[in-house]
Amino acid sequence: MINFNDIQKEIDKSITDWINKATKYLKDKVDEKTPEDTKTLLWNNKQVKARKLWNNYIWSVENDTEYAVYVEYWVWWKDFNYNKPKWNNFYSWVGARMFTRTQDEEENEVSNIINKEIEKWI
Repeated sequence: MINFNDIQKEIDKSITDWINKATKYLKDKVDEKTPEDTKTLLWNNKQVKARKLWNNYIWSVENDTEYAVYVEYWVWWKDFNYNKPKWNNFYSWVGARMFTRTQDEEENEVSNIINKEIEKWI
């Protein structure tokens, strides 16, 4: 006899694993774009593991540093230089946009990661 609860649990675990793989990829990309002036921002970038809530999967990459939002968006009237190791300027604009740029640049890649995992599973 087929146990549909076991099948659903296996599907949910697989989907969660795929999302976590994609989230790890995104966190690594955010880390690449995060200024390292003090390293605090970089150390506080966190991957929130996927979890199922009703029929949705909740996941994120976040940074709860008090000033992270200011580095992400800064102020509209001032450009600022953002630095990586050895003070090499890697981005100059209004806000580092480490999360926004990652979201814009990697959206297709995240879909590709999940689609490849689905194809392996099927």
